[in-house]
This record gives sequence, C-alpha cells and structure tokens, in this order.
Amino acid sequence: MDHIDRLLKTFEFEGWSGLTSSLFPSLKYSLTPLAISTSAISVITYKIFGLDVLATIAFVVVMVAEVFSGILASKVQKIDSSSLKMSRFSLKMACYLIMLFVSNAFAESFDGKGSSVGYWFFDWLHLFLAIHIATENIISIGENLGVISGKGKTYWIAQIQDKVNDLFKSSKSD
Repeated sequence: MDHIDRLLKTFEFEGWSGLTSSLFPSLKYSLTPLAISTSAISVITYKIFGLDVLATIAFVVVMVAEVFSGILASKVQKIDSSSLKMSRFSLKMACYLIMLFVSNAFAESFDGKGSSVGYWFFDWLHLFLAIHIATENIISIGENLGVISGKGKTYWIAQIQDKVNDLFKSSKSD
C-alpha cells in the first residue's frame, strides 16, 4: 500500500482521496449521486423506454400533473383519496411503461439484426404509443381541470374537440 501512496505522490496526489477528488470533482460538492443518477436515468430511459431526456421530463411532468390534478378534482368533488386510486394509477403507469419498453426493445432488436421491416413497424408502434399515452394523460388532466374549475369533466375536452373539428372543416372547404 505504501508503494501506491508513493506513486500517487509522484503525481502530486495526497493519497487516494486526492486521486478520487481529481477523478470525480463532483464528490467535493456532494454532487456525485445526482450526477450518477441523472446519467443513469438518461441511459435507462433512452435504452429501455426509447425516450430521450426531454421526452422523459415531459413524461414525468404529465404523470405528476395527472396525479395532482386528480387529487384536486377529488377534493372538489368531495371524494376521499384512497390507496386504491393510487394503485390504479400505478398499474396504468406500469402498463404504459411496459408497452413503451416492448415496442422499443423489438425496434432495437430488429434494427440490430438489419431487419428494416421489423424495425420500421416497431419503431412506428413505439411512436404511436408514445403519442397515444401522452394524449390520453393530457385528456385526463383536462377532465380534472374541468372538474377543478367547476365547468364539468367534459368542458376542456369539448373545447379541444371543437378546435379540431373547426380545423378539419376549414381544411375540407379549401
């Protein structure tokens, strides 16, 4: 052990702590757990679920917004919060993540094997599911906001439907 300490001193390191501090400067500021977890989350969400950092942030934000808006909507309706409702949300989240994982895993597998048809299909399916999941959760938040604002569960959804219908009507008349 003395040999290693002498070797480290020849590089002007004060033992292992000096070397570690040089290799991982974030340790000095207690940022290493944050840096490692951020990197790990980025790699995991991209490789496993096929979502980049921005999409992952958006996914988390929409899920948190759905939970909190649901809790507020329940309070407005004077419905008690329950672990059953949180369990339902957790099951829904698990299903969403499984669908994203499976479609991404198959797309990556077919891409790795050079199967363009398999890759194309599962890549398309992954995109479709990501859009569908985001849309479903945004609609759920809209329902909750309708309840919270006292305008009814379908108010905001009807507003969106009207805009979409107007868009299609105007494009047909062109």
